[in-house]
Amino acid sequence: MLRRFIRRAYLNGRSLGLDKPFLHRIVPVVEQGYGAVYPELVQRRALISDLILREEERFGVTIESGMNRLEDLIDDAKKKGQKSLSGAEVFSLYSSQGFPPELTADILADNGLSYDANEFEAASQSHSKISGSAVGEYQKREFAGLETEFVGYSTTQSEAKIAAIRENKIVLDKSPFYAQSGGQSGDTGEIVGQSGRARVLDTKKEGKTWVHFVEIEGDLKEGETVSAMVDATRRRAIERAHSSTHLLHAALRQHLGKHVEQRGSLVEGDRLRFDFVHFAPVSSEELERVEKTVNEEILASLPVEIAENTLAEAKSMGAMALFGEKYGETVRTVKMGDFSLELCGGTHLPTTSAAGLLRIVSEGGVAANIRRVQALTGAAALEYDREQAQKLRDIAREIGAKPENALAAAQKLGSRVRELEKQLAQMQRKMSGGAEDEILAGASEVKGIKFVASRAPEGLSNDALRDLADKLAQKLDGVVVLASESGSTVMWAVKASKGAVEKGAHAGNIVKSLAQITGGGGGGRPDFAQAGGKDVSKIDEALGQAAGLV
Repeated sequence: MLRRFIRRAYLNGRSLGLDKPFLHRIVPVVEQGYGAVYPELVQRRALISDLILREEERFGVTIESGMNRLEDLIDDAKKKGQKSLSGAEVFSLYSSQGFPPELTADILADNGLSYDANEFEAASQSHSKISGSAVGEYQKREFAGLETEFVGYSTTQSEAKIAAIRENKIVLDKSPFYAQSGGQSGDTGEIVGQSGRARVLDTKKEGKTWVHFVEIEGDLKEGETVSAMVDATRRRAIERAHSSTHLLHAALRQHLGKHVEQRGSLVEGDRLRFDFVHFAPVSSEELERVEKTVNEEILASLPVEIAENTLAEAKSMGAMALFGEKYGETVRTVKMGDFSLELCGGTHLPTTSAAGLLRIVSEGGVAANIRRVQALTGAAALEYDREQAQKLRDIAREIGAKPENALAAAQKLGSRVRELEKQLAQMQRKMSGGAEDEILAGASEVKGIKFVASRAPEGLSNDALRDLADKLAQKLDGVVVLASESGSTVMWAVKASKGAVEKGAHAGNIVKSLAQITGGGGGGRPDFAQAGGKDVSKIDEALGQAAGLV
């Protein structure tokens, strides 16, 4: 919603001739109008300002990109004598590049065109249908009126009655199974009755109803008393990841800034994914500091204290509440020493030390101003460390060094490789230099442009081939076409002097056609281009067509 608001205001401002950034016009207005009602707006002024400015800058880039595409569509429509664009094309411009349809309509009107609104709406509905197809049948309230008492905070097994059975779904009157929520995966386990059992594959919520997705063996009936048993080993692995997520959140805020806020998470057995607000890639040094801090808090064996408070009490205690999230009057707080305090409805470890350790395995961007960290805990982190240690041993063996000396040995090897590459390049230049006179001897003239097409010495590097083409074109003052065979592949280089380009020669177009003949592709600038090919048997055929291409 904020993004749409910013874009509309940006366009309105530009249409009114307001060149002052939208950010500086709107933030004071928002604060004055809503600051008293929503104090978070004032408290987070810097964060909101930065987000708006970045969004405005990004939208400016979107406008430029979309305009190029729209201008092509307009030109094409005019050439064909059409009075309107396809609504599907306009929607594609909107869905793929974010170009607003109202702006498209204005630009089309300026050009005496329009677009089919019915086609646009049809394309929009089709897109929404495809996007929402994954929701499936589950969102239909199959178990309306049934409520499940969740007892899983204090136990992983309990007696219960089957309230309803629908094919592969079971609802219990009370359940120790945690239902997927807040990023935490649903529990698995078993439901066992007198004459049958069910393997619980997942647990989800439908309102206040816990729905257990199951594979049933035997005969289970509604109203039957059963034993519900959570896979406690998996639950504990999930709790290791969940408690570590809270520590990770606090560590990110400590090292990157208080603007860091959760924007999504996934907690599985000893694995976690955490999305958060941040405006730049996180450096390896920052990630190391974050990981070190989390592991220090794990080793500190902080008690994990869980309590229920009113929302006002929780906020006064300093509990992290997600901006825009809806909370009831009573909330659940999860406190880990003096390091982390958050509102959370998930299950957790009794102490942080039970997490074992945390290893961050990746960090990257997933959306505008949203970064994602993926990490491992417990057994998965230990296995990751073991694999990394084995890779180090394998590398050390390959380069003939002890693991503790592998880095120094690799650096020495890298220096040696660079030295040899330099020597090879010098040798190739000398070798190609000896071929210059022989190649130039085959030069001819095509429509006033001096031209030569020839094989170059085999095995030349890209740089050596480029250097040879440059030297030949300088001496020839024309177009040089070279092919260098290397094993089963061919490298093409085409160089056109300034004078040749002025007469109409285009190296990029020439090399593209030559590469296609030899089973490859490429292109480039009018004065120079390189490309590759896969069929060396076609080199001579391509060279024979070079003059015609010029």
